[in-house]
Amino acid sequence: RVDWRAGANDVIELLQDHRKRDKLSIRAASWAYEEFTIPSITEHLRQVVANAWQSDRGLSHHPSRAVYEPSDFARRYEAHKRGCGWYADKAIETPAAAQWYPHMFEGRDFALYETLMHPYATRMAEDLRPGEIQTGSIPYYASGVEFDSVRHIVRDLDPIWPHERHLEAREWDVCQRVDGATSVTAIAFSLGSVSIPIEVPDITTILWRLFVEGFILFYALSHVADS
Repeated sequence: RVDWRAGANDVIELLQDHRKRDKLSIRAASWAYEEFTIPSITEHLRQVVANAWQSDRGLSHHPSRAVYEPSDFARRYEAHKRGCGWYADKAIETPAAAQWYPHMFEGRDFALYETLMHPYATRMAEDLRPGEIQTGSIPYYASGVEFDSVRHIVRDLDPIWPHERHLEAREWDVCQRVDGATSVTAIAFSLGSVSIPIEVPDITTILWRLFVEGFILFYALSHVADS
């Protein structure tokens, strides 16, 4: 999952810390000079062409053979994009419809999102076990959420992978107390007077499920997935 709040905090820190901002500016300029000047780009392209030439020299003997054959994953990815409407002609849509942006990953196709984002994640959510959640940790929603109080449904408003989930009575009570400021222990204490008492181990199990499913992240937790 993308931690939008952490990203915003990083931007705020850069705006407030001029020394860090100046340091990063110098590094960025140096990186741009090393990687994106004409000589650098020329060398990169030379290596790409050389590697392609070495690996595909046999193609000249097979003129009917395709230069590129997509994998099963690539075929499924492309089919999913088309099914979500990513190639819709925005030019012929009404102004109101043009604001619509199709969701890329839902349901079983979360596997696509996970596969694409895995190289950029520090850890996977599944690496965290319920018993590793610290009672002093503070759960928070990684993106906005909506609650349907009639059907007890929580909807995640993440712009890339939105989804929803029906909550059981205990899960509903816990989710109502996740506010980005209340610790696991404090949530347990606040639920001590509810009709169905919840112990801390039960709460950590509920929070763990919500974490793995991408609804929440944790503050002050060393085993947090950054995807």
